Amino acid sequence: MFVLHTYHPDSTLEADFYIQSKGSNAGKPMKTPSANCFGVLVDQSVLLPTYFYYLVEAVYSAGIFKKYLKGSVIEFLTIEDFSHALNDYFSRST
Repeated sequence: MFVLHTYHPDSTLEADFYIQSKGSNAGKPMKTPSANCFGVLVDQSVLLPTYFYYLVEAVYSAGIFKKYLKGSVIEFLTIEDFSHALNDYFSRST
């Protein structure tokens, strides 16, 4: 349904939107990349990227990613934990 990759400014990998991975906004979706983020590429035959963006924004606003944050000085969210958080949230919702 979607692929996640670490963002690097010199990379040629495409993304439909980005997820902040470090700091107090870890898990927040963004339209443009920043230094500490990962990219989300959505399979458009299954899901619309804009729809998925707003789903992730709703999950972020609900505070679901907070329990997955790691680190004591600068909190961060790993790609694996981001996927687990979404899977856990949507499997409970059905």
